[in-house]
Amino acid sequence: MLVILLIPILVFLARAVAWLSSSSHFRTVSHRDKISNTYIMEAGLNHALTLLREDSEWNEGFDHQGLSRVKGSYSIHFQKSGEPYVPGNSVNNISGFEAVDGPRGPKTVMPLTIELVVHAENGGSESSGVFVMEALLKNLSEIAIGSAGNIVMNGNVNITGVQDVLNWAPVNAGIHSNKTGAGTDPVIAWKPKRAGDTATFSGKVSTTATGSNAIQFAGTKDTDFSASAFETGAARMPTPAPDIVTAVQQNRSAADPPVNNFGTTTLGAQDYHSQGNLELQGDLVLQNGVLYVEGDLVVNGSITGDGSIFVTGKTIFKGEAAVKANETGIALYSEGPIQLKGFNGREFVERLLSNPNDRATYNQAMATFKAEMHVASNKTPNAPQRAAAAKAQQALGTIKTLIGRELNRQLGRQGSAETANFIESQLAIYDSLVAFTAQHYPHRKEFRETTAQLNNQLDRLGTAYFQGLMVSNTYIHAESSVGVVGAMYATGNNADVIDEIDGETVKSGDIFLGDNCEMVFNKELLDEPEAKSNEVERFLLRAWVR
Repeated sequence: MLVILLIPILVFLARAVAWLSSSSHFRTVSHRDKISNTYIMEAGLNHALTLLREDSEWNEGFDHQGLSRVKGSYSIHFQKSGEPYVPGNSVNNISGFEAVDGPRGPKTVMPLTIELVVHAENGGSESSGVFVMEALLKNLSEIAIGSAGNIVMNGNVNITGVQDVLNWAPVNAGIHSNKTGAGTDPVIAWKPKRAGDTATFSGKVSTTATGSNAIQFAGTKDTDFSASAFETGAARMPTPAPDIVTAVQQNRSAADPPVNNFGTTTLGAQDYHSQGNLELQGDLVLQNGVLYVEGDLVVNGSITGDGSIFVTGKTIFKGEAAVKANETGIALYSEGPIQLKGFNGREFVERLLSNPNDRATYNQAMATFKAEMHVASNKTPNAPQRAAAAKAQQALGTIKTLIGRELNRQLGRQGSAETANFIESQLAIYDSLVAFTAQHYPHRKEFRETTAQLNNQLDRLGTAYFQGLMVSNTYIHAESSVGVVGAMYATGNNADVIDEIDGETVKSGDIFLGDNCEMVFNKELLDEPEAKSNEVERFLLRAWVR
């Protein structure tokens, strides 16, 4: 009887043991699969990050990518640009300029980040994780001019560098071409246009190309041309490579720019979009605004201020612009070529002062002016500073007298009255600047802006200037006597363009500098987000959501 009573209890206990065993096994298997999927997701993440370090634009993804000696696979599918976000897709916004939709909602994927959705499969078990990664991009080092193709320079060329346009502390400023190969034609070339022309670089001249002709400069080293070093077979240098077309298309809803032709077009701190070509007769000033042009941009004047410009076509501008210490400058991105055109004031004066003695007097007065202006901007206030400014004014008076006398004598035979008036008005403006600044702002800090402006403009008398960063996905062509305070890069990403300009063949990736071009490399620009390259140095994990 007791045995009969115990049978149900024993059955119940047996079933309980079986259930506990099954449940424990299930939990063990479930935990094992969860851990396994975590490792699979991490394998997929590391694989993707490896490819992204090689190419920050990578978005091919994986579909059931298997693992060696390990059961399971991982998948990553990327969102297509310009389409509504599809849940489960990864989003690469490393090269973006604004937040976009992603796994965590609208406008959650910030620029310089990538959100990777990794799907792991392990038998019948599946799981997904969202990894939010910040990309730390490589800096551009001390490269004032960077190209994917040839760098061609003619006549007088001077490349120097400063830490920023406020203190003008000198830094190295080099040029580099990423063009590869070992052909017989030069990749970086310079040749003088007249006796006495020189090419000077405060940094290194380098190229990834090899061969004895990769860098070809005419004349004698350290006499006709000089640099801190010349290097062939150098490592590839990172350069900015923004997706300009996408940036413009994503901002089609922005306001139309308020154009003031034959005057100054001023754009405030907001976004503007121009549908089609934009041509301005006059100056363009940005006050922390962003201008998107879906077409060509032509400015028959100067481009100044602080802000950014994105152009899907070509960009052409000419005109005069003061170098301002309180402005970093414009970040100009052009899918097509960038062409800088300027009035050749130096050539005008050289031809005007045909007498060798006059030219020697002019050059000495110019050297004195620059030296005294430098002293005036670095001495304590009052007597020493004003004495130096007075000497600078005296030298400027010598220059004005020489040019004025020759203009009066030769007017009608060389140059038009309009050009003569322009030259004389420029000199009068500079004279007034020195006098007013020395009298009313005798302190070193306030005087620097005048010094920077005059020392970069006076000996050129009306040259086109650009202050900021220039990036073209095609090529950059600067005519004679163009000055840049900033940096310039030609990526060559728009690879099918070949133009003939004044007998010169210019291709995508090339940079051409005409006679009497000058650049003051502003290293401060490298701290700007726009100046970063698209090459990833490392990634930082900012969030992991499962």
